Amino acid sequence: KIGATIDASGSQVVELEKDMLTVKGEPHYLLPGKETAAGTGFEGHEFYEASSMRKFDGKYYAIYSSFLSHELAWAVSDFPDRGFVYGGTLHSNGNVLKDGDEPEYFWGNNHGSVVHINGEYYIFGHRQTNATEFSRQGVAEKIRFEDGRFYPAEMTSQGLYGKPLPCNVTYEAGIACVLYGKRGVRKTTHMSRRLDPYITQTGTDRESDPCQYVANITDGTVIGYRYLDLTGADSISVKWKGHAFGTLTVSGDPDGKLFAPITVRPGANDLTVPFSAPDGASALYFRYSGIGKLHLYSFCIHTR
Repeated sequence: KIGATIDASGSQVVELEKDMLTVKGEPHYLLPGKETAAGTGFEGHEFYEASSMRKFDGKYYAIYSSFLSHELAWAVSDFPDRGFVYGGTLHSNGNVLKDGDEPEYFWGNNHGSVVHINGEYYIFGHRQTNATEFSRQGVAEKIRFEDGRFYPAEMTSQGLYGKPLPCNVTYEAGIACVLYGKRGVRKTTHMSRRLDPYITQTGTDRESDPCQYVANITDGTVIGYRYLDLTGADSISVKWKGHAFGTLTVSGDPDGKLFAPITVRPGANDLTVPFSAPDGASALYFRYSGIGKLHLYSFCIHTR
């Protein structure tokens, strides 16, 4: 009989007999936690939970959620039960891909792993909705794997589509991969549904009503989408509702060149305005300046 506790000492591994039911030997530590990582190379990215094992090109890859919470990380070894060396970040639901990056999304716990399909590698994880760690939107990205190394996958709105999203399609606002308010970005457990923007939905679950939208948008809120193919774009339709007076600006980066200004007034609105942007792939950012609150439901960029 083996007892287990959740603490900061790290993950453990134990070998099974051929019947895959009987424990063979004693468990021992595999990946170091916060209390045991000093001098191991795992410092700052210690094991916390959500581990899984993969084998690629003859080596073993341990995928796990680190103490950073928002991060899925990887470690590699020639053996499945010992000798793991820290590799790096796979995915972050705050889009923090290297030490020192500032988060761009209200972040929280992240669980998932890597799969290899038809010669390509994909990372699956999730980001938070409804201003709680217990409401999650599944996400997936193609990830680069070369010479035994994984390279961090940027969090996008295009996901498994694998290329910039086309124009002339109406997109739910809930596919945002950048979201923060005037108070900045914080862990989801420290969010306020009164003070911070968050993604939610009109139905009780995705099957009852598939409309996901960005709620509680106030002055200074930034909502970002990566990436869209803006070739030929000449207008944008935006659907929102709320009691607000101000301007919703659309640009290629949070403080960059203006693609379109949208005047916001109270009520439910489905407005189309001229849109001017360079041809090609671009991120798309909405920034609200004004008073009151609004909910952003969807947008569509039209071509000439």
